Amino acid sequence: MRNASRLALFSYLALCFCGCGEKSAGVPGSPRDTSPVISMISDAPDASKLGVFASTNDGLKELLVYGEQTGETSYRAPSTAGAPTVASVKAFYINMPNSNVMSSKVFVEPSRDLAPTFTEAASHSVPVSFESVKGNLYRVVLPDLGKRPGSLLLLKVSMPLGTPDRIYAINLGS
Repeated sequence: MRNASRLALFSYLALCFCGCGEKSAGVPGSPRDTSPVISMISDAPDASKLGVFASTNDGLKELLVYGEQTGETSYRAPSTAGAPTVASVKAFYINMPNSNVMSSKVFVEPSRDLAPTFTEAASHSVPVSFESVKGNLYRVVLPDLGKRPGSLLLLKVSMPLGTPDRIYAINLGS
């Protein structure tokens, strides 16, 4: 009998401290949100999908247009014609296993007309911060860049050793 009382007490305490079965006070019948990180970045892509994405005013966009590294800090410029056009970008998401995400940089170009070769020295990067989302998925948080119609955002992703780094493009419009 004594063991049954201890088991009941342990079960009660586990329910109290773990919040198992607890519902959210906000919406009746909804499960309690147990992931504050994921809820804060609800625009994140599925962590199982590899690639580079932009969280924009028009939703999540996969970035498929990129140029590759040709020198230490120079790149074949990406074709901006195939890049998405959005009014603003809040963050980038990188899910590229073995890439060096913390070495990524974001550049703002005043014009979408890039020279055939882009060099880091000829441009200025904007300050960014990095957040781990899940597994290999990272969020690159941008400062508020304001409205910059006609300009171009470039995201440099440092690839694994032996693979040229990439620079992804997204157009900023109205």
